Amino acid sequence: MPAHAAFTSYAQHTNATITVTNSSELHNALASLGTSGGGTILVDPNGGPYNISANGVGDANNPILIKSLDPAHQPLVQNITLINASYITMTDMHVDSSAQPVGVQDLRITNGDHIEFVNNTMTSTANGYLDGSANINQGANAALIRNSHDINFSGNTVANYAHGVQFLEVSNLNFGNNELSGLQMDGFRAGGLQNANISNNYMHDFNGSIQTINHPDFIQIWSTNAQMVTSNVQINGNVLDTNGHAAYQGIFIGNEGMRGPNPTGHYYDNIRIFDNVVHTATYHGISVESAQNTQIYNNKVLFDDQSHYRLSPSSSWDQVKPFILLSNAPNSSAHGNEAGKVIVNGVQDQGGQNHILNFNDPATTQYINGVMANLSASAGTIAPSTPASGGSTPPSGTPQHPVSDGTDTAANQHPAQEPPATQPDQTETQDSEPAHPAPANDAPAAEQEQPDLPDSGNTDDEPVEIEQIDSPTLLKVYHKTVDTVVSKFGFAGNGSDAEANGAADQISMKDIAALMLPPADDLPPQDMADDPMDDPELALHTL
Repeated sequence: MPAHAAFTSYAQHTNATITVTNSSELHNALASLGTSGGGTILVDPNGGPYNISANGVGDANNPILIKSLDPAHQPLVQNITLINASYITMTDMHVDSSAQPVGVQDLRITNGDHIEFVNNTMTSTANGYLDGSANINQGANAALIRNSHDINFSGNTVANYAHGVQFLEVSNLNFGNNELSGLQMDGFRAGGLQNANISNNYMHDFNGSIQTINHPDFIQIWSTNAQMVTSNVQINGNVLDTNGHAAYQGIFIGNEGMRGPNPTGHYYDNIRIFDNVVHTATYHGISVESAQNTQIYNNKVLFDDQSHYRLSPSSSWDQVKPFILLSNAPNSSAHGNEAGKVIVNGVQDQGGQNHILNFNDPATTQYINGVMANLSASAGTIAPSTPASGGSTPPSGTPQHPVSDGTDTAANQHPAQEPPATQPDQTETQDSEPAHPAPANDAPAAEQEQPDLPDSGNTDDEPVEIEQIDSPTLLKVYHKTVDTVVSKFGFAGNGSDAEANGAADQISMKDIAALMLPPADDLPPQDMADDPMDDPELALHTL
């Protein structure tokens, strides 16, 4: 369960309290409190199931809190729709979409502000890897928030949906301390995002789908048809773990309007990605394009040797090693990361700015099992598993194709176009992601002419020094990353496991020691030449 998250407590929440047992009473309570000074609605878990809907309800003088009458039991809610609503907080609800048709979001917020959805449970009916098999259910979509500002989506558990949570033209967003699992498509997805904090989320064990249905991402941001230019986005402290299930792209930030010889878009600005753990088996561990003033630092991008993907129902299972790619990014850098490959504006780091891991040769001191214990199934921590319990399974043991190091792009191109994964909503067509380009500038190191990089004092054969940090605050802020990495992956240095010491305020993890590293020198920008490939599923338009 995710950590309990806080929401804003307004003094007006105590002005009045109304207990409701059905949807009609709840609707009337919203209308009443929205014009009489605000208050609290207590939802009886023995009533319902409930539908929550409001249009033009709430403001700064009439804030409304909706919560369970019994905090130990969550009321069942089938659907939440808020339009032109303000200052509404919902907590301790169980949103379940079993009765909803495929393609409809359980939570929809349009033209809203100061909306908080905190410490709720959301569940749907996805039951496996989505590839067209008759015995696999496609889940509903969890949430769509659009044309809104001051949104808090925190402390929620989201399980067994198709898509997770989508934000379109949203500013002042807090998306933190959520747990997402069992999804068949994307986890967090957004187009047009400003002043956003995406932190300390745990996304794991996604069911996935073939890539002709969806290009899977844990976290994705795009610009196609977006009116708002993405800026001031912080992504930190997230654990994104395929855990032997379908391979997912980790953090993919594409800027389609800046591609091609005559770009018409705008640079994203001020993107910070740090202290994340990405464990997967597809190219884009962390990828950012056409974003100025971007910093990618102190992340761990790791290869899950039990995770696989398929392009289509007829293709074989495959896997590649993930990397970090920062392209066409003026005044930007990537430093202090751990990954098998880091490419910044066309220049592949050889170890000067980042710790380059080796996933292939046990004889090297940079070999992953010498740096981090128990990462692979062969080390005994991650049990072999299939991408899902559903229709199709990968071969046991090694994949049918040799594992790529990320240089064989021809065999791993995304399809030119992906068909709709869901039926459009009756009220609007969903907005969507464009297809992902194949990685740019991804020739083997020996084939690239490398400029001299600053001398960090470390060679490719030297492990990064391990330090111990005594900090209760650090442990609290990065609790999910620390707990997961220490218990699951067993960070190690010089061949020996590191530990979370008995004292709760001590962390002995070599990567957290790099938190105070200064920014690396900026490298010259280089264009990403791939053309965008539009996805018909999500043609952006306004209501």
